[in-house]
Amino acid sequence: INSQSGKGGVAYILDTEFGYSLPRAMHPEMGTLVQQEADKSGREITPDEILQIFQREYLNQEDPFVFESFRSYPDTEDATGEGVVAELAFAMEGRRFELKGRGNGPIDACKNALKQSGFFEYRIENYHEHSLEEGSESRAIAYIQLRSDSGASYFGAGIDVNINKASVKAIFSALNRAAKGAGVMMV
Repeated sequence: INSQSGKGGVAYILDTEFGYSLPRAMHPEMGTLVQQEADKSGREITPDEILQIFQREYLNQEDPFVFESFRSYPDTEDATGEGVVAELAFAMEGRRFELKGRGNGPIDACKNALKQSGFFEYRIENYHEHSLEEGSESRAIAYIQLRSDSGASYFGAGIDVNINKASVKAIFSALNRAAKGAGVMMV
């Protein structure tokens, strides 16, 4: 891939070479990251380097929010019987936080816990998930796009054998990218 390559080429390589099927809305951002790297280096970017960029930008985001744990269970106080309670723990700047939230599913409950704490001022714009391998022990990857009221958009990705935990890791990835201003402004 060189600086003139299209965004679809980057997504194609991540999918066919490594099994990461990025949501279409994420293609331009990932393509831009690879194009910037090609411009900076003055050479073509290899598939392995594309993977390293993806991992650095989305999977290895652990600052300032350091995800520690997550669990969810049925909300016995929900009259519909469909509600979920989420408990999550994370650290930020040396402080540990334990939050609890309720919602219509694990992601919504996690989002609501973070909102109550004041650490989450976004809406979930896009969500996509898939398995990375075959079989019951396969890891799952989740992609989440957060959008602020100002229009700034932040993607995140997370991997885990538990899809709910992968989704929460994706939220934390996006929050860390937002904290660094690593998103795009959508008009």
